[in-house]
Amino acid sequence: MVGSVGRLGEVLDDLLLSASLAAGPARPADHRPVDLVALARAVVAEEADRVRDGRLTVVVDGPRHPLFVDGVESALRRAVGELLSNAVGHTPPGGRIEVALARVRGTVTLTVANTGKGFDPAEAERLFERFHRGGSTGRYGLGLALLREVVTHHGGTVAATGRPGHGARFTIRLPAGGSPSVSVPPPRGRAPRLAPRRVKAGRT
Repeated sequence: MVGSVGRLGEVLDDLLLSASLAAGPARPADHRPVDLVALARAVVAEEADRVRDGRLTVVVDGPRHPLFVDGVESALRRAVGELLSNAVGHTPPGGRIEVALARVRGTVTLTVANTGKGFDPAEAERLFERFHRGGSTGRYGLGLALLREVVTHHGGTVAATGRPGHGARFTIRLPAGGSPSVSVPPPRGRAPRLAPRRVKAGRT
């Protein structure tokens, strides 16, 4: 019962996020530079228990420097989390998952590849439909559909490639953003030098 309630809560959270995205773009104030490299590493750390229980190997291949995109951090975290969760759920024990990040011609790419069951290439687009049930890959549900909504509302794209028995690869492409601005206080100017005050000697 607890597990069912938890899964229901996740679906409701996804539906709320989907509804907020459908209502319109986020306010400019909600957008800020997000380091996709740091975000991906944080998401991988959150899945550590499932990775260990599944005897999986997860490798993050990204630059040491940040890769910034402009967006809503909570929504982007949900999108990247869905990709990794999907990979963990479809990779058998002893399998390998690679998360690669790079900047390519004005875009930041994040690819999650796994050595799991894969899927029929003809199903690639349908994976992103709500509550789609793949043939041998199981239920993909709302997660990947919400992932595409998040990426689209950030001006990006997501694509899936794979073959049965040869794993799957999901790639997110987002417009590269600028680094966060750091406000630097203006240099302190020297206090003006005052001319020495002359004091007239009084008469005695």
